Amino acid sequence: MKQDIQKIAILAGGTGGHIFPGITIAKLFKKMKWKVIWIGSNGGMERNIVPKYGIILETIEISGLKRRNFFQYFKKIFELPFAIIQSIRIVRRYRPDVAIGLGGYVSGPSGLASWICKVPIVVHEQNKVAGLTNRLLSKISSETLQAYPNTLHGARTVGNPIREDILSISKAKHRICKRVGRIRLLIIGGSQGSEIFNKSIPKVASKISDKILIFHQTGIGKKYFTIEMYKKLRIRRYCYKVTEFINDVASAYRWADILISRSGAMTVSEVDSIGLPTIFVPYQHADNQQLFNAEPLKESGLIKIIEQSKNLSEKLIEQIERWNRDEISKISQKFKSVLSVKYSKEMIVKNLIEVSKRNEI
Repeated sequence: MKQDIQKIAILAGGTGGHIFPGITIAKLFKKMKWKVIWIGSNGGMERNIVPKYGIILETIEISGLKRRNFFQYFKKIFELPFAIIQSIRIVRRYRPDVAIGLGGYVSGPSGLASWICKVPIVVHEQNKVAGLTNRLLSKISSETLQAYPNTLHGARTVGNPIREDILSISKAKHRICKRVGRIRLLIIGGSQGSEIFNKSIPKVASKISDKILIFHQTGIGKKYFTIEMYKKLRIRRYCYKVTEFINDVASAYRWADILISRSGAMTVSEVDSIGLPTIFVPYQHADNQQLFNAEPLKESGLIKIIEQSKNLSEKLIEQIERWNRDEISKISQKFKSVLSVKYSKEMIVKNLIEVSKRNEI
């Protein structure tokens, strides 16, 4: 007999780019009274984030793979079977109606375990270039979804599930046009921070501190190093605010005139949805994943892409000075969304429900 309470397993972890899309989806299922089970990793950010939303978190022993590291590959040979066995035990305990894999190293063993236990899997790829895990899971998934067109063969394009507090932000043209005074720079190096920003942004401030205000996310454990960088360069304290992690990113977006950031898939989608002028410095993956994420926005004029290099601070200064108040006001007024898919998160949820019903027949 079919269980009364419907259940979904969310397979994601490691970094915010995989976690926050899952949180957005989980919230909608919780509103519909579904039981949400999250399978994450022991060492990922999800341990501190997921339980805050009243979601059951189960963890497995699995870690990320650093490319060109032979020891890491060797370690994975022994780690992966145990992670799959752990995942099978979790899946059998909860018996979800459907599972969604959001990419990253966690969703590999947990996705395979779901398939072994005959739980239908839906894969969602947030990036323009699909990660290895999603490429493999798409071979056994019941449905494959993608944020960008032509990323995975036979996938349905649904966009990225952006959080409601970000979607509710008024377009930048309604905020930025009326502002005067210093340019407000928001610095986000991804959920884990970025060492290159922690070193280069204080140098930027040392040259143009009379023109800017800075709100700087450093990443966990990197706050005091970054503060010392500002102090060594004699930046006035009122010019900058430093934090390890921004919990309320929607308020930070509202405050900002310009974002300086890595170009992770979710950040690119959020920038596109609210029209915030942005300087992207893509993380240099072997497959240029972040560069490809940002490129569709280039023609809109809303973003600039700067390659990471030794003279990054000089390049950032040049671009910030070019984007004065009049210029960013013009950019934000002209901008039209390039990537936005209306009702993206609702489409994803609808697809998951349809897949779960198919499995009942």
